Amino acid sequence: MDMDFVPTELPPLSEVADALGVTVSYAPFRGHAYGSFNPQARIITLASPDVSVFFHELAHAVHHTIQPLVGGQVPTQEIVAEPAAAALAALYGDPMPIGMQLQYV
Repeated sequence: MDMDFVPTELPPLSEVADALGVTVSYAPFRGHAYGSFNPQARIITLASPDVSVFFHELAHAVHHTIQPLVGGQVPTQEIVAEPAAAALAALYGDPMPIGMQLQYV
């Protein structure tokens, strides 16, 4: 998926990222992850227009305000981010398939 652009409209709840001092940026998909949150740099990087990817990374950013996160796929961090993303996606009219969430965590 080529994401060499910045969407004309930021995802819902992008103002929450702003309030947390977190920048939202876009990058091409490089075959590894559709999104990431870098707690040290305070940046969410998205390689997908899928709003659930943003919600997942936003959940990491919020979680980091409660408990410092470490890099990588840490199960205790993913078990927070994925259900939060699913709930937010459902509330914003773009529900995630439950099977994908169970496989992910």
